[in-house]
Amino acid sequence: MSRMTYKDGETGDVTEAVLAAQGYILKKDLPPILSTPSVRNEPSHAHDRKANAARYLRQAVTLTGLGTSIFETAIETVRGAHTHLARNYPAGRVTPWKPERFKGQDVLEISNRYLTSRHRQSPSPIVAFQCGVDPKNILT
Repeated sequence: MSRMTYKDGETGDVTEAVLAAQGYILKKDLPPILSTPSVRNEPSHAHDRKANAARYLRQAVTLTGLGTSIFETAIETVRGAHTHLARNYPAGRVTPWKPERFKGQDVLEISNRYLTSRHRQSPSPIVAFQCGVDPKNILT
């Protein structure tokens, strides 16, 4: 897993970069999780369905700027960040980034998985879900 970070010139502290973009919510898939999800492209083994559904479960938001110049600047910033990160990997290892489109305009699709495989887990401590995220204990 890669993270974009920056180093504070005065303190030397390393901080994870946060990209902010203001836009209109076009689509969302956010907590709470109230039912067991189905996942496309999962193995056909019936007994594996629930475990695999949870493995790929993610929260997501799609933002549009409806053609505003400030949102297009945000799109270019994300494109630049992707290019910057891609330089740190061998050619062909990073999937090219191309924003999705809605009514002829670029949109930002932002998502992250709820669960991380143990072999990909960083040394950071495991954080339990807050009760409002998984009130029916579907993920636990």
